[in-house]
Amino acid sequence: MDLERRVRRLERDSMGWRGLCLVQFVALTALAGSWMFRPSPVVQASDGVLRGRGLVITDEAGRARVLVGAPLPDTKDRKRRDNAYEAMVFLDEQGHDRISLGQEMPAQINGVVSSEHHRIAPGYGFVIDDQKGNERGGLGFLNNGRALISLDRPNGDSWTALVDDKIGFAGTVSTYDRSFGENVTGVLSGTQGKRAFVDVKDLHDRPRAELGVDANGKPALRVLDENGKVEQDLLASTQR
Repeated sequence: MDLERRVRRLERDSMGWRGLCLVQFVALTALAGSWMFRPSPVVQASDGVLRGRGLVITDEAGRARVLVGAPLPDTKDRKRRDNAYEAMVFLDEQGHDRISLGQEMPAQINGVVSSEHHRIAPGYGFVIDDQKGNERGGLGFLNNGRALISLDRPNGDSWTALVDDKIGFAGTVSTYDRSFGENVTGVLSGTQGKRAFVDVKDLHDRPRAELGVDANGKPALRVLDENGKVEQDLLASTQR
């Protein structure tokens, strides 16, 4: 009887181990199947072209340094967290954006990316940032018909060369050094239609001096008061 009890106990234990092994086998089979048949993030086509949704290039320390994607791949190494853009981004060792190429993202100004820093219109281009990731310039074409090159101060626009298809303007804009959101044009120069001009404004965006040539080739050089009234017309036969 003692031997019979021992045999039954061994049979029960054996059945338990067989059940555990069967569960492990099924789990490993499912895991292997999901790994073998999951969509590959990068597929090499027969024509030798690599296709994928994103690429992360790291340095020797394992830090992400170049991101390419549509949209950008997410990585903890990047300071900025807005990834929903089609672009290539180069990062420094601290994870700041330094150069981006592709769909233009909102500007980072004074360490902040917010809805206040949105573009006038969406577009594609090349953007450069400083060592803190703040935008300091770039080149791009916006969907509203503006092609531009800009160099920025830390708190916003400073100098811009642009061509505006809608109003026919081609020229440059230089702003005073003010806080963000208070960009005031200091000098506006360029051509529009058949007119060439240079306008100088004060800190309140009021025209104070004008140099130009009209469609008939007639030059003008005027000095204006605070209300926009001509005080002196330096090329006229008489002065006011």
